[in-house]
Amino acid sequence: MVGRTRSRGPRRRAREPGVERRRPARVRGRPRRQAQLSHLERPPAFTLRRAEPTDAEQLAEVHVASWREAYTDLVAPEAAATFDVAERRELWTRALRTDPTPGMTTHVAEVDKSIVGFATTGPPRSERVRDIELRGLYTLARTHGTGLGGALLDKALGDRPAQLWVLTDNARAIAFYRKHGFAEDGTAGWFERWNVAEIRMVR
Repeated sequence: MVGRTRSRGPRRRAREPGVERRRPARVRGRPRRQAQLSHLERPPAFTLRRAEPTDAEQLAEVHVASWREAYTDLVAPEAAATFDVAERRELWTRALRTDPTPGMTTHVAEVDKSIVGFATTGPPRSERVRDIELRGLYTLARTHGTGLGGALLDKALGDRPAQLWVLTDNARAIAFYRKHGFAEDGTAGWFERWNVAEIRMVR
């Protein structure tokens, strides 16, 4: 007598090592009718991974686009004019291919295989008050409010103590970092290239 074979159903696709897929958390407290949005209205799922040398071009484009969205109203026009894709392409090519800085790591966030943000960590560039510095965290404006920025920060730092610099007038960024455990430590600086004041935050 032949026994019955149990159906196992479709196999799940193996997850690539080092790649993390997340869908933004659902916002609680909204009426059910508002919560049941169409798939076009819901924040898209995003993927987090380490940056690769082939990402230099996309990183340059996202870096400039997100920088202009965040800083156009905070820095002088002549300073903003010096921040272009060609310069960022050269920087990212060096960082990821030809002359990487020891200890520096970049993670990227992707939506539909296109980079929409990144976070870079490395040794502190000025006075060391923590062992690691968040050197930059940029996301395109269309991803704001989806949880992507916080996910990138967690991927880059975990719960480790860190330091960072942020423009004094960048209230949105300061509020974001406070939400994630950072606080101003009373140290101020001046970013000469953009001719703007900045403050240090630590956790």
